[in-house]
Amino acid sequence: MLHKIDHLLYSTKDLSEGIDHIHRLTGVKPVIGGSHPGLGTHNALLGLDHNIYLEIIAPDPNQDVDRVWMDLDQLENPKLFRWAASSTDVKAVRDQGLKAGFDIGEVKSGSRYKPDGSLLEWTLSDPNVNLGDGLVPFFIDWGAKGNPTPGLPTGCRLEAFEAVHPEPEKIKSMLTTLGLDLETKTGISAQLIAKLQTPKGLVVLS
Repeated sequence: MLHKIDHLLYSTKDLSEGIDHIHRLTGVKPVIGGSHPGLGTHNALLGLDHNIYLEIIAPDPNQDVDRVWMDLDQLENPKLFRWAASSTDVKAVRDQGLKAGFDIGEVKSGSRYKPDGSLLEWTLSDPNVNLGDGLVPFFIDWGAKGNPTPGLPTGCRLEAFEAVHPEPEKIKSMLTTLGLDLETKTGISAQLIAKLQTPKGLVVLS
């Protein structure tokens, strides 16, 4: 399953506070990623080994937009709230979902500039489509250049990743249709749980 995870998204109201929080937990400081123009967000990144990374994402106060990406400004407390799965053909994945009666969202292109001035580009299903209370991922294709894990701070590793939901079989069915096998357990509310091995020991993000 780990090879299909592209990145995990951790929400925070303020990016600097989010960076400091993850730094205190793990002993490794995330680096500034950049801003998402027109989407109202900016981020910082931390490598998790396996070509996976953690994205700390927050509303960007320097952008004035009608809607903040993924309604991030509506989240009250910091949490692991979404994840992205890697794909080399996002449109084909969407077609699989449509045949099963659900839609992961329109496939779009995006980009942002890194602090060093280089451009990151991607194709992805619409992250504003929130399937399975956030437990069903959006899909992303970085093309030939690959995702931004090279050069990110190292020292943390994703050891386990799972989900909790009141209707786990419903979530499992959608994930299976999309070619994914995320362990999903029964729980009172929807939740993503990541276990990280870090310089400060085992850290659980949820």
